[in-house]
Amino acid sequence: MSFLSVESSLIFRRSALRGIRHFLRGQGMGISFAGFLGAMLLLQLLLLVFVGTRGITTMLQAETDVRLEILNEAATADVQQLYGSIRALPYVEGARYITREQAFETTRTQDPALVSFLEQYNLRNPFSDAISVTLASAAAYDQFSEFLRQKQWNHVVDPAFLSAVTAEKTELQTMLRFSRVGQMFSAFFVLLMFGVVFFLGFSFVQKKAVQRRNELCVAHLSGAVLPSSVLPFAMELSMLLALTTVVSALLLSVILFGIPSVLPFLGLESAVLQIAQLLSVMTATVPAFFVLEMALLLALAVGSAWLAVQRQLKPALLFSTI
Repeated sequence: MSFLSVESSLIFRRSALRGIRHFLRGQGMGISFAGFLGAMLLLQLLLLVFVGTRGITTMLQAETDVRLEILNEAATADVQQLYGSIRALPYVEGARYITREQAFETTRTQDPALVSFLEQYNLRNPFSDAISVTLASAAAYDQFSEFLRQKQWNHVVDPAFLSAVTAEKTELQTMLRFSRVGQMFSAFFVLLMFGVVFFLGFSFVQKKAVQRRNELCVAHLSGAVLPSSVLPFAMELSMLLALTTVVSALLLSVILFGIPSVLPFLGLESAVLQIAQLLSVMTATVPAFFVLEMALLLALAVGSAWLAVQRQLKPALLFSTI
């Protein structure tokens, strides 16, 4: 049993080395490399769109911050009661009380032009005290709105704010629907592109198998097992796919991480922060998707090589060769 396993491993090792040698010789590999590079660029781009829409969905789901403006005439006791009640809600992750002075200083950092204008004309602080609330999820908007509609809070929170919360929730849900639809469409096209890569691999191996048909026939007639005939082609295709995948990933990475530095020259400074946030979300998931992609491509290489070689070893094709 151990002898058979040693013999099998030796056969597979020789087959793999034969595939590597064929790949390194690179006879007629330039056209194949260009074709696969184009296909892998498109596949990587579609994967990037999928990861991007997934990242947008994650960012939208994380948009659970609500800022409650407190009425100036609200009694301190009522405000404290509201603040304590909000912190006790099960669907609230956190709440922070912000005084009008703190809001003014925060605005000084975020929008210094506005603060300079106010100070230049000796205008009073236009901000009100507020409570910054972080909900556990976007689904908690409805419950929180119902809580704020209670009569006891009518003299604490501006009633007009409730309409703003409802509008914000509706807009968020609309954007979430669009991002999820985009994610589904991009996933469909990614799967479709994997199918295209499979048939490209099948065509590549079939062409190589035709060129080495005599070698295949001799090995088959001498009793070689099918895996030992398939492995050289699978190894050759796997190396080609791995190389084009890495090159296409590097090209797209240069483009992707170069976008934030180009946007200011196009007058789109406001989009830089959103792009940076999206990139940070995407970079957290890209490595896992890249490993999964490489595993799927390896499976595609083995599957397409198996089908192509098996087709060449059909009796009719063998007899036509002999």
